[in-house]
Amino acid sequence: MPEVHGSKAGEERLYVPEYAGWKVALKDDWTKEYCFAQNPGEDFYHLLVTGEIFLQRGTEKYCLGCAVRHGYATHERGFWLHRPSSVEDQPADRSEE
Repeated sequence: MPEVHGSKAGEERLYVPEYAGWKVALKDDWTKEYCFAQNPGEDFYHLLVTGEIFLQRGTEKYCLGCAVRHGYATHERGFWLHRPSSVEDQPADRSEE
């Protein structure tokens, strides 16, 4: 049976608001690789585990927990609502009326 966490049962989507340069990967080998960030209160970098999904940008690799904590990924589906619009405000051309 799948695990269900928190009050958003069934909503486990993640979004990468600034997606340029990021890729999603699956750790599919047994080589030792570490998350690029440390967990709060820890003075060491934790392992990425075989079968784990992670975000990568260049040589930086982040487990999903650290990616969310550092703001690279979010559970907030409406993240795009809080960004400036790419559509320029242009006054309507009324010369053709």
